[in-house]
Amino acid sequence: MDSDVREKLQATLDPEDWRELRAQGHAMLDDMFDYLEQLRARPVWQIIPQPIRDGFHEPLPTGPGDLAAVHRRFVDDILPYAAGNAHPGFMGWVNGGGTPVGMLAEMLAAGLNANLGGRDQIPIAVERQVVEWVREIFRFPDDATGLFVTGTSTASGTPDQPAAAASAASPTHAIVAPRSTTRPSTITSVGVTTRPRTYSGANCSFMLGLRPSSWLRCQGRRRCPALW
Repeated sequence: MDSDVREKLQATLDPEDWRELRAQGHAMLDDMFDYLEQLRARPVWQIIPQPIRDGFHEPLPTGPGDLAAVHRRFVDDILPYAAGNAHPGFMGWVNGGGTPVGMLAEMLAAGLNANLGGRDQIPIAVERQVVEWVREIFRFPDDATGLFVTGTSTASGTPDQPAAAASAASPTHAIVAPRSTTRPSTITSVGVTTRPRTYSGANCSFMLGLRPSSWLRCQGRRRCPALW
């Protein structure tokens, strides 16, 4: 076997020194705890200095880097200049602040790296348990289900994907309301909103093939005569 091929087959993504990685990981965790603990002592948001902004136009790395150096740059050049939504004084666009325990949960989930697309594994049971809890909290029907996604931007598009697929398969389709007293109307796919949509919602609509003219503006709480 060619020596170059043999070397590539023996390559690994494991760290060269697990003990060193463990120490670096503990340092990273300590820095994040310090950051969260001291949030109130810092301003909600800070202007990004131009030299730091310019520093993110570096050439593409062509070799391995030093994890400690990356960590230090994160602490110095990234952590102080975030959106500030984790700060208790943050006011503005609705953006979750997170919690220290939530950060640890994300760490555990990322380390487990579970794929729930199949196979016999306990993470599937965990997700089903959470679905049951959500049904109970919101008093949803026993057959209600759903998907867990990482943010509301993804959630905005997920429920509409079947409708988008139907729209792609057929230019028009019937929308029938449960209490409809008139014959169903065959219309193109539409979106319904009671107030101006967010930027994320607009982007999801674009990906689903809904044009601006496809939106129906409704007054009140989802009372749209166009649907029945």
